[in-house]
Amino acid sequence: APSMMMSGVFAPPMFALYSLGRQSRNRKLLLVVGLAAAAMIAIGLPDIDALFHLPQWFATNLLYQAFLAALPILLGQLVQTRADLSERIVEIEAAKRHEQELYAQTMLARARSELAREMHDVVSHQVSLIAVQASALRLTATAPRIRDTAEVIWQLSSATLEELRSMVMLL
Repeated sequence: APSMMMSGVFAPPMFALYSLGRQSRNRKLLLVVGLAAAAMIAIGLPDIDALFHLPQWFATNLLYQAFLAALPILLGQLVQTRADLSERIVEIEAAKRHEQELYAQTMLARARSELAREMHDVVSHQVSLIAVQASALRLTATAPRIRDTAEVIWQLSSATLEELRSMVMLL
């Protein structure tokens, strides 16, 4: 503030205004500090006599200084917003990658489920035919050895069908 009012050194205060604009999200604070800086610059000009003789000159100068103080603040806000948006883009890309991975896992699970159903249908159909044939052979066979063999085949095929159903349920 003293350098703005007395010495006409404007670079350090402009860097300070930029830093404040870059770090703060408080709009009221930025407005108050910007207007205070503009007032200090306008009042600190060496031609004090013109201040009292030409009020419109002072108002014009104050408006000009307000724009001059607003530029570094707005530039700081712009840089802050850009950094925030860059972080948000990184977050969105990470979420998108995660969503794609979940989608791929879902599609893989669907493919596995469909494959399991297809295998169950094909294999269970074949084993069911074996069980029906063995049951028919068991009922129509006259030799006890053939009847016993058909009984074993029928029991094995029935057990296989049950195991297939339980495996499909697991998959």
